[in-house]
Amino acid sequence: MPPITVFPLRIPGVAYLSRVFVSGAGLFFLGFQACWPSPWLESLAGRFVEPVASVLAPLSGRLSAWAQAPEPEPTEATSAAASDSALLLLERELGRPPDLPGLQWLEVPVQETQLQRGQLRLAAGRDFALAVDQPVVFGGHWLGRLLRVEEHQAVVELWTAADARTGAWLQTPGKGFRAVTTGMGRAGAPLVRWIQPEAVPEKGWTAFWRPRQGDPLPLTDLDLRLGTLDQRGDPRRGQADWVVQAEWPAGAEGRVFVAAGAIGEETVAEPRLWRTAAKPVLTLDPVLGRRWRVVRGAAAGPAAVLLGDGRVLGRVRARRGTLAWVRLAEPQAWRDRAVAVDSDQKEILSWREARAAWSPSSGLPLYTRGGAGVPRGLALGMPGEEPRLGSKEVLELAGLQAPPLEVQQ
Repeated sequence: MPPITVFPLRIPGVAYLSRVFVSGAGLFFLGFQACWPSPWLESLAGRFVEPVASVLAPLSGRLSAWAQAPEPEPTEATSAAASDSALLLLERELGRPPDLPGLQWLEVPVQETQLQRGQLRLAAGRDFALAVDQPVVFGGHWLGRLLRVEEHQAVVELWTAADARTGAWLQTPGKGFRAVTTGMGRAGAPLVRWIQPEAVPEKGWTAFWRPRQGDPLPLTDLDLRLGTLDQRGDPRRGQADWVVQAEWPAGAEGRVFVAAGAIGEETVAEPRLWRTAAKPVLTLDPVLGRRWRVVRGAAAGPAAVLLGDGRVLGRVRARRGTLAWVRLAEPQAWRDRAVAVDSDQKEILSWREARAAWSPSSGLPLYTRGGAGVPRGLALGMPGEEPRLGSKEVLELAGLQAPPLEVQQ
């Protein structure tokens, strides 16, 4: 009997049917998401699409700008300026020290905050009559001195910066003692390197700034605070150090006040705010999702956010020429890049402080904290508000202008 040959069973078209099934499932998912959008699915898909979109967005901008004919410029925008926001007005109210004889206060906006390095970068310099070693304060708090001054910028060395020596006055009930602090920068709270010999330090003493030789005498009348005395380490083993827990006013991230004897015509330096009117080009992106918008500005520039009737609708993620790709975001999505204003209590709160104190009946309005090209003090709205891009809203692109480059002689 001849042997029986067994041939493997092959069903033609299995690979083809599998491709059809996968493609059909993908089309069904996209159609379902388009008709009945799910925020959870959109967020999940956005995590995979966003890295690719950040690369493709500039390329698509080039193709769009090349393929589309130039459009007429949009009408002039009329929304409120950032300098009129509740945050900046409260900063001015809380931060301006009392008038002193023989001194003037120069109000200077902060361009960048680097607390770990112990520095502030100001958006004014020699063009605003600033000079090295001038005292810098905010309200009743001592901040530091001008370390470096350029033509259009200046750097403040905070008293908490590494190796910065500051005279202190440790106030106790009915008596005070002299001391000297040394900043530790990233390492922690400033150390108290020397205390008047007859003093017996205790936790909780208030540390005030003490002037050095050459400082204006009227400054001593302000009682500028540094912080609170504390002890670090184990005193039972003789391994304890006295430190000052610095008090940092939240408003000092927006503007500071510089003491000056001789000044120019202006005493208030406004931030270099760039703004231009805009109009929507693409109100729905089927690839990136429904939260993405494409707008065209009247002019090209350092656009960082999109405003609608003066309120921030979203962050600019990419731009090419006058085109900008914007991702809409709720106010609470800004988190640590936002601050809250309590107008009743006259307080400026960080995002974490505002979230802890938030309730549905007493929500606090949020504003941009500033930094990374985003102007400070732009209104974000109330927590929970949805960003809406309507047809009747006045749209603007806004950002911060970079200072002019220094010309080397």
